[in-house]
Amino acid sequence: MAQQTINVGVNPNDGGGDTLRAAMQKVNANFTETYGNDFINSAQIVENAINERELNVGAGTSGQSLASDGAGGFYWGNVITGDVPVGVLQTRLGEIGATTIGVDATADITFNGQITATGLNQITFLHPTFAGLPAAASNEGLIAYAQDTGKFYWSDGTQWVAAFALASDVRDNIEYIGYDTSDFIRFVNNTKMDFYVNNVYRMRLDDGLDLDGDINATGDVIAYSTVTLSDINLKKDIETIENPLEKIEKINGVTYTWKDSDKKAAGLIAQEVQEILPQSVIKRTDFHGEEQLALDYNAVIGLLVESVKELKKQLDNCTKCTCKNEE
Repeated sequence: MAQQTINVGVNPNDGGGDTLRAAMQKVNANFTETYGNDFINSAQIVENAINERELNVGAGTSGQSLASDGAGGFYWGNVITGDVPVGVLQTRLGEIGATTIGVDATADITFNGQITATGLNQITFLHPTFAGLPAAASNEGLIAYAQDTGKFYWSDGTQWVAAFALASDVRDNIEYIGYDTSDFIRFVNNTKMDFYVNNVYRMRLDDGLDLDGDINATGDVIAYSTVTLSDINLKKDIETIENPLEKIEKINGVTYTWKDSDKKAAGLIAQEVQEILPQSVIKRTDFHGEEQLALDYNAVIGLLVESVKELKKQLDNCTKCTCKNEE
């Protein structure tokens, strides 16, 4: 039924309005319409039929939303953007059912952006120094990050404990891992691993030109012993080195100084050995990306062994000749 309007006439007592009975009937009809259908429901109020004036909360401003004050009233609230004062955050938390900003909150809070707070009892992740972390005793359960150490810490109520730990499997396209930007390992997919110490390229583990897993180092490789596979079952086309003494005469034992480190050393020249035992010399790329010759000194041992055996034969022959002359 449509709203009933009482005709009150134009002038007082002009007899042009509704009679008292008719006026009261209209009032009763309006109340019946209002209370007879659970006061107000969707049958009486269609979508967008009530404006802010009928709710008596004012017009508000663009971008605001209507919220309950918890006491039967309504107010226009602003959307939270940017930095939020703690008082506003406490109010909004109360609106969603959280009692306080703390561990006793009864509602989950999700932030899509960053949380920044200051003070002793803050939600915190970032501190310039480990020494500058707040007292562990009064911040049990707090997680903080110290920029000077590059680590996350957790307060157990007594002290700050390093909380960062690797998962059991971190194979996930990780390219760099290490202590800092000066001491780290770099992984190059299916190619090599580079090792840096004090921001100096010190070692490389790679497949090399022949895809055989080379280890390249700028310094010495030091160990109590080194073992090289030499089982005959792993070899084929075995031949004894011929004319060992002639080959030995073509190479020279020398002393020298390494150009990169100015370090004194002794040994052989790869180019000379390549002329007599080419299989003992291999090409490799150094740390500067330049191709260099590398020498397998184990191969030279074979040459030395055969040379000693050849000298022994010659010595035996001389001994026999001497004995015959004495007779």
